[in-house]
Amino acid sequence: MTNFFYCLLLSMVVSNATVAAIPAAKQPTNYVVLLDLSDRLLAPKQAERDLAMVQAVFAEFDSRVRSQQIIFSKDCFRVVIAPQKGISYRPEAFMDALYLDMDALTMADKRKRLDALRADLPRQLAALYRQALTGKRQAGRGTARDFAGCDLWQYANEQLPTDLRPHAQNVLVVLTDGYLDFERNTHGLTQGNRATDSRMLDRLRRDPNWRQTLARPTEGLMPLTKNLPNLRVCVAEVRPKYDHLHEADLLTALWDKWLRESRAVRWAVQVQGSMPKSLAMLREFLKSE
Repeated sequence: MTNFFYCLLLSMVVSNATVAAIPAAKQPTNYVVLLDLSDRLLAPKQAERDLAMVQAVFAEFDSRVRSQQIIFSKDCFRVVIAPQKGISYRPEAFMDALYLDMDALTMADKRKRLDALRADLPRQLAALYRQALTGKRQAGRGTARDFAGCDLWQYANEQLPTDLRPHAQNVLVVLTDGYLDFERNTHGLTQGNRATDSRMLDRLRRDPNWRQTLARPTEGLMPLTKNLPNLRVCVAEVRPKYDHLHEADLLTALWDKWLRESRAVRWAVQVQGSMPKSLAMLREFLKSE
């Protein structure tokens, strides 16, 4: 009888130890990095900055996955490329290579795929940015006319809802200078003073009361009406390209209003600073709940 109770007690201890070793279930996090590969890439070191920012997002994803012993993770990471007319490369091939859904993998494959993407990420990103700049540099200079302009609004309206997950924390990091411009403005849509591009900035720059004007319900970017569940957005690398006193404030206010009206849960619009400062701001956003 003594042996029986000893064996029972031992089995309970082993069982409890096994349960303790399994991490508490976390709500999965779905990381989406949206790249604006338009004329902003002509700015010095912009490609290198983008690569560092994407790797910072992946590092947070990697850390979260490993905190769940990898095998228990249901987190997801993907890099997506905003639509742009006239490009010569195939964005789908890069987006496929820069996508990892831990929930879709077997336990045996999870560590292998995670390690493979961590090792291959810099090479894939470098190849993508080389392709995006091919034929655009013109002996190291290049012009905005080399790029048609990325349609960030179109991505957010058409593709973003399918990239989000209803039962996860959805984190969208947008790498953009903050402008939604096109070589031909006829590409965008308008509803009165509302538009899907940032053409209204020309008018607001001339308005001394632009904050009050932009606050009107008839002004700004056209809000998104589709369901965007549990969405947190970090708009990083915003960089004014016009010598206007309030240009950075204009861009920030425009994005603030759009994200609020599109019902994002939380967001931050970060003006480009030094590389260490920009990375620190992004990491702080990613770690906050």
